[in-house]
Amino acid sequence: MKITEEKLNELAENTAIMSSEVMMGSIEWQTADVSMIGDEYNNLNREIMKRALKLMIKQKAWKIN
Repeated sequence: MKITEEKLNELAENTAIMSSEVMMGSIEWQTADVSMIGDEYNNLNREIMKRALKLMIKQKAWKIN
């Protein structure tokens, strides 16, 4: 079975969406006891997400060509 470039992009996009939702849920669970609210709390969680993604790429959690 051959996968088109369009289908490959669709699968990658869906995977990115689902993975980011799971990661953000984990981050929110871990920061639930942090005494921040609103934008400050959301910005903290976004910063943690960025750092986690950078670490995953740096650690080569999966082989990327």
